[in-house]
Amino acid sequence: SINIKLIHQTGVHCVLHIARDSPRPDVIVSVLTITNTNTSDAINNFHFQAAVPKNMRIKLQNPSTS
Repeated sequence: SINIKLIHQTGVHCVLHIARDSPRPDVIVSVLTITNTNTSDAINNFHFQAAVPKNMRIKLQNPSTS
């Protein structure tokens, strides 16, 4: 997979993982991983939004807590 570091500051790390293999040629599989390594400051009320052009579709799955 391809890993792109988006944010790496104040204990918050955000990495976009893009799979090289996908179930179909017209599908891109990606996973966004957000990690908080600052144990003294919890992240609360985190909201993530994504958008794609009108000729594409996006499917967001529920986040995990781990």
